[in-house]
Amino acid sequence: MHDTVGGPNPTVVRVAGRSNFTGSNPIAAMFGSIYMIDNPLTVTHALNSNVMSRAQGIYGMSS
Repeated sequence: MHDTVGGPNPTVVRVAGRSNFTGSNPIAAMFGSIYMIDNPLTVTHALNSNVMSRAQGIYGMSS
């Protein structure tokens, strides 16, 4: 499974969370955030490998 969090075709998108965090710790900024995913599942570890399926769902950051 491959998470792509930036660039022109992300597979992970934050849909809820803090938008006004001003601290210097990026991990603390993610606390309480909810993400939706649509990640490719590939035959090998390589990103350019053949896609077998997709992992779709939701996850949240709690610590």
